[in-house]
Amino acid sequence: LVARILHVYSYLYIPFLVAPMLIAILIDLKLSIIVNFILTLAVSIMTNGDLQYIYMALASGTFASFMVFKSSQRSTISASGIMAALINVVLVACFGIINKSQLRTIALDSLIIIANGFISTIVTMGMLPFWEATFNLITPLKLMELSNPNQALLKKLMIEAPGTYHHSLMVGNLAEVAAENLGANA
Repeated sequence: LVARILHVYSYLYIPFLVAPMLIAILIDLKLSIIVNFILTLAVSIMTNGDLQYIYMALASGTFASFMVFKSSQRSTISASGIMAALINVVLVACFGIINKSQLRTIALDSLIIIANGFISTIVTMGMLPFWEATFNLITPLKLMELSNPNQALLKKLMIEAPGTYHHSLMVGNLAEVAAENLGANA
């Protein structure tokens, strides 16, 4: 729907990184890549098969999916948005050179696509808690929030039963190492 509205102005405004990043974080990497491919094809029909859009959406969407998959920090999501934007800047510059566009046009398109990367990252981080709560999904980011020692229950356990708290941390660390060695989701 957003692509339908924004493609009238320019396909550079379409936030095509949001869906692949959200799906990679919430569900699965493979599904994220498949959805990115399908969405790219669907939106490319709106853009009349513009090759620049197709290459940008496929390359940066796939890259962003790989970057955010199993990320445990919000800074990884930010970094993936910035890196995807830089990939798109390179693609915009390459297509600009191929099409013999003016340097001013290439620079303006690059600024738009950098802003698109930032906005896509902000929208992804903003929508993530909503989708986690709606579908009761536990992501590594949610687990990091729950393991904060300032949580009321953990604080109470630390004060009232410090031995149990310490023992729980040690067992949790052992279980994490064991899961990583087995290749499970730690």
